[in-house]
Amino acid sequence: QVVHLTCAPGSAPWRHFHTVPRLRARYRNFHENNMPELKELQKGEPPGTAMARLREKLRHLIPVHRLSLESFVDFNRLVLFGATAGEMRPLELRSDIAINKMTHDDLAALANGTGRFSDQAKLYYANRRIDTAYGGYLNANLVHMSWVYTSREYAKEPFQRLVLNDGEVEIVNCFTSEKCRGMGIYPYVIQFLSHLYFENGATRVYMMAHHDNLPSQRGIIKAGLRPVGEVTYVRIPGSSGKCVYYRRSITSH
Repeated sequence: QVVHLTCAPGSAPWRHFHTVPRLRARYRNFHENNMPELKELQKGEPPGTAMARLREKLRHLIPVHRLSLESFVDFNRLVLFGATAGEMRPLELRSDIAINKMTHDDLAALANGTGRFSDQAKLYYANRRIDTAYGGYLNANLVHMSWVYTSREYAKEPFQRLVLNDGEVEIVNCFTSEKCRGMGIYPYVIQFLSHLYFENGATRVYMMAHHDNLPSQRGIIKAGLRPVGEVTYVRIPGSSGKCVYYRRSITSH
């Protein structure tokens, strides 16, 4: 079990929320606009009317009734799957599905479009400069995308869910067009990419699925990977990519 804490240089995660400029400005405005009540409270005998006014104004400043744990914490529990070359099922090539590594031109063109595949190209290729995307094509139409990460690709992400060693890869960000689901494309692409990377020197392939995403887990198992542990990560605050706690727990190899 490995526990990591990542935060912005010179900051601490418990201070991050309070240094948000907007919140700081709201507090400053609250302080300046309520000096009469604050002065009354500082006399040592705070009148009930001043306290009531402050409470009412604080209620507007911090809408507690609209807050929840998810407002501050992003908690995710993922099932971790893995396999070595000797553990993977033999690959039976399909003639109806072509799988190709997407070129820079492919990804750049996608990034200028709309839809789920375009969203992936914008986020991972255009914004983070990750180019290890593979496309699954049915009748020359893109129907599936998957990305393969090594430690080099993870270094470009805001945070790492896994610490990959040399020779380890993770298949991530898989998406199949809704009209093509149920055709076995997802497990086939996983199996194809796993064998491709094993042939090029990889020693282990990992994948993750949310603990309640059973269809994704079934597809991963069908491809030949098996559950090997869990990954739990907590991001504080939930909207931040800088303050992250996460845990990698490998139960067996």
